[in-house]
Order: sequence, then structure tokens, then C-alpha cells
Amino acid sequence: MKTKPADRQASITYSRGEVITLKIDELVNLIDSNIKAMMAMKKELSQIQIEQERLSVEAMNDIRLTREEAAEYLGCGMSSLYELEKSGQLNGTFYNIGRRRVYIKSELYKWRLKGGQKDIFLVAENL
Repeated sequence: MKTKPADRQASITYSRGEVITLKIDELVNLIDSNIKAMMAMKKELSQIQIEQERLSVEAMNDIRLTREEAAEYLGCGMSSLYELEKSGQLNGTFYNIGRRRVYIKSELYKWRLKGGQKDIFLVAENL
């Protein structure tokens, strides 16, 4: 007598030596529900990471940098920073207080995310 596909069984041995036997359709359902649960967790993790990034940028809003600190943060020299300022590429990332220039860390961060980091290398090549 042949067994129906739904009646066939699969045995799984865990690393602890424990053996579990399930019908194939039960195993398929178990795998399917685990995949759905993992996909939901992945989506939730992605949302948490986006929220952490947003909070990190908000926390940076209050951080002000000197010209030297901005150059260090961007990983470039003072002359490269000056050229980026002069070319207008850093507009919106700083303001002046008298003769002092103050940089907003969150704006520099956003500038880097938009591809600004590659501009530093282009400027450095032309110095």
C-alpha cells in the first residue's frame, strides 16, 4: 500500500540529539510560518534602524563644530574644506558669527550621505 504524500513523514535531528518527526505538510507549514515571522522581524528591524538614524541626526543638530573640527569630521585638510566652501558645495552646512565660521554637524552628515564625500577627493586632487 502506497502512502499519500500528505502522510509521508520527515525526521529532524537537533544538535542536542533530540529527534522530532513531522508529517511533510506540517513541516512545510512550520517552515512557511517561520519564514513569515522572520520577514516581519526583518521589516521591524529595518524600521528600528531608520528611527535610530533619525534620532542620531536629531541629536547632532545641537552639535556645532569649528573649522578644524569640521575638517577632521569630514576627513580632509583645511585647504580642501576651504575649497569646498569657496565652490559653494558646503552651503547650508555652516553659518558665520562675526569672523568665525561655525559648522552644523547634522548638516555635514547629510551632505556626506548625499555623496559629498567624493567631492572632497575631487577637490584634493585639484590642490
